[in-house]
Amino acid sequence: SKIDNLCLEFANIGSKIPLCFANLTQLPALSLHHSNLSGQITSWIMNLTSLAYMNLAEYNLQGAIPNSLFKLENLEVFSMAYNLLEGELELEKFLMLKRLLFVRLSFNKLSIISRKNPSNVSLSQIQLLGLRSCNLIEFPNFLQYLAKLAYLYMSNNNVNSLPSWIWGETSLLVMVYEELQEFLQLDSN
Repeated sequence: SKIDNLCLEFANIGSKIPLCFANLTQLPALSLHHSNLSGQITSWIMNLTSLAYMNLAEYNLQGAIPNSLFKLENLEVFSMAYNLLEGELELEKFLMLKRLLFVRLSFNKLSIISRKNPSNVSLSQIQLLGLRSCNLIEFPNFLQYLAKLAYLYMSNNNVNSLPSWIWGETSLLVMVYEELQEFLQLDSN
């Protein structure tokens, strides 16, 4: 029989993802949200090439996000928010995933870095980007070219100015409300 969705949210299955999951290579959805797991991202997750949905939020993941993760070409939803991930992460790597719609990286120990002129940005399908508390010091420039980006969450960063393109034509529907409110207050003083 084929498993269409493996959801072990709030389950207490031990401290590591069981190795038997590695055999589920046709699995389209994996959710281990808040599952009392810890450690680094296991290398065999990259064998789950059919994954369209990966939710590993609130799970005490540590270490860096491995480059091999960006080979999961079918990913549409990627959430690793509220973990202990660290190291530098080039945000543009997510542009390699052509089907990706939702990315949540908020509340980790990551340092998000961004190149000035990434390629393939116009092909991106990303609609939601969660970057709260990601050690950002400025708005990543390429965000202005994400034609389908509608939801951007960037509170709890060290960004102290809004780029001028935010006020122009953009698909953004919701932006960090608290941050925007704070900027508007600073401008009025």
